[in-house]
Amino acid sequence: MKATPNRQPLRAAKCILGAIGVIFMADLIVHAEQQPKVQDLCKVLREADRYDGKIVAVKGVLRTGFGICGESCKQVTIDGTKWPAAVATSYVTPYQSPPVGSETLIDRESIEALDQKIYAALRNAHAVECKVVVVGVLRSRDEKLFYTDKSGKRRRAVGFGHLGVFPAELLVLSVKSVSAMRKIPAMR
Repeated sequence: MKATPNRQPLRAAKCILGAIGVIFMADLIVHAEQQPKVQDLCKVLREADRYDGKIVAVKGVLRTGFGICGESCKQVTIDGTKWPAAVATSYVTPYQSPPVGSETLIDRESIEALDQKIYAALRNAHAVECKVVVVGVLRSRDEKLFYTDKSGKRRRAVGFGHLGVFPAELLVLSVKSVSAMRKIPAMR
């Protein structure tokens, strides 16, 4: 009588590998669905209410000391007020919880790589700028920033960032692309 090989371990291994493959593909699909379409910062700011609290991918010009500025406009009008077409930027630190649904998009290495490029370029310059595409969570509404005027109309009192000059804040989750750094000469 000839011995037949036991195929049970082989079947179990195939099942486990198949399950791992399905989980991996599902994760890729979910991650791909979370990746928002890249849009110009000016467009996103013009529709700030629509994007408030949402994950966005924006392209713009990163200027040291000034945040990310729009490429196609200098100003945007939000609620009847003219604002610079720029956002203040902040980052998720290891000590805070990221916004719900954004955990898988955080890429600290891409943010650190951008920081290293900026620091290297600043060695011989007052300021630098570069074109970037970043993914983040836009925050344009904060009830503490509004007041009601004498006519009963709701108005924005102050913005985000240093001196409240930005109409929104972008919590940067990852940096998708960075152009070459351009040095900005100091004003004399």
